[in-house]
Amino acid sequence: MAAIASMIMILLAAFPAQTVQAALIDRRLRKLASGQPLSPENAEKVATDLQFVVREHLQLPPETLIETRKSVEVSVAQPGTTSAIASAGEALTSIDEGEKIDEREEAALKAYRDGSEHLMKATLTYGFGIATDRDTTFVASPDAILAAKHFSSASDLSRDQTLLRKALLGRAGAYTMIGEFTKALEDTEEAKRLGALNLRRIFDIEAQAFVQRGASEADFKVARELFTILLAMEPAPFELKFKGLPTTMRIYRLTWRSFANYQLLEFTAAIRDAKAALALKPFPPGQVKEIYGLLIFSQLRAGATADAIESADTLRRMLPGPEVHVLNEILRANRDDPKRAIQEILRSSAAGFSPKRGSA
Repeated sequence: MAAIASMIMILLAAFPAQTVQAALIDRRLRKLASGQPLSPENAEKVATDLQFVVREHLQLPPETLIETRKSVEVSVAQPGTTSAIASAGEALTSIDEGEKIDEREEAALKAYRDGSEHLMKATLTYGFGIATDRDTTFVASPDAILAAKHFSSASDLSRDQTLLRKALLGRAGAYTMIGEFTKALEDTEEAKRLGALNLRRIFDIEAQAFVQRGASEADFKVARELFTILLAMEPAPFELKFKGLPTTMRIYRLTWRSFANYQLLEFTAAIRDAKAALALKPFPPGQVKEIYGLLIFSQLRAGATADAIESADTLRRMLPGPEVHVLNEILRANRDDPKRAIQEILRSSAAGFSPKRGSA
């Protein structure tokens, strides 16, 4: 035994400490994260190991990181894992963002940077509100259209896998702003197939695409879980560069999660998220109608007409106008019949406050 212990010490001394640490974590992650859902205890262990990897700048085999990402992804809805999954996602994102792009690919790199510039403009100017009337034509962001074209050029020109993954995720983000939700999900899947680890970006794109596509109950359930993880994450570094953007992003995610809960007929949860969004400051003016519409309709669906009247009174002080006046009049005239109130609102000039016209 002494000879074996001595041999181990000699071998450890022969390798740099970082190499030994990386090997130990690699072995542990391969055991914990084999593409299967993580228990709360194992999710914490994975998050701790990944945070250590980031902090110490350790290098792990790509296949280990990809399998770990898969385990983190399929654990999004696991009870008791939200905080750990958010931390693991942040760590994997940091590892992904630290990967170097081949600077020699000048044409592809220029197209990628042009796409990133237009996507940032779209993000800052297009906003994050939901359309209260879901039956209207989707209004695409012009900058997002340009971003998608540049990212397509980058993906066509690039032979560098890191740049290709980033271009695919960039185009997927742009697609969510021009109404191409299925294409956004396809690009995200392709980026993951190629080894993308940026779970903050992946979760954000998938959450937006699923909740806006809304093709089934499953879409809204997945979106709700993803927004829950995103809300548990710290603000992204780029968000901190713009005053008020972290708050705006939180409002937007709460609004979308409220909308997902509304579509899932979970009105108490929808009310809670809408109120949480409204409590944040500074509040983007363009969001007022959308969130109050969600709040009021959720309150009516929950049978809380008195609460809906109170919310409408607050809205009237914030956003005076004929539509809000009609909304208030209908609510007061039907204070004992929330179902009739909804029907009359949908037939009136205040129908635009409905989260989805005709859904009630």
